[in-house]
Amino acid sequence: MGNYDLYFRPIRLRRWVKDGGRQKAEFKKGERVMKTCWDHNNCKVKEECPAHPRFGRDCFAVPRTLCRGEIQGEFQEKIAECRKCSFYLEVMGLAS
Repeated sequence: MGNYDLYFRPIRLRRWVKDGGRQKAEFKKGERVMKTCWDHNNCKVKEECPAHPRFGRDCFAVPRTLCRGEIQGEFQEKIAECRKCSFYLEVMGLAS
């Protein structure tokens, strides 16, 4: 089992909703509706990001994402920074 497998936690797409004339993904875990990384971080380049549209909850496991508008590296290169991210902490249940 690689590191990717340890951190990848699939969460099913709940539905697409209209948000100001644009479509937006909503994900569901249990009964809570959860935000995607691009909604959490008010991302301006989400359409260009490899995590969009299917991996908005698991962006930390996707190589070369566009976090903060900058290309991130492979999993091993970026996970240390991901672990400091408020979105990552929320997804992993570590946010206080």
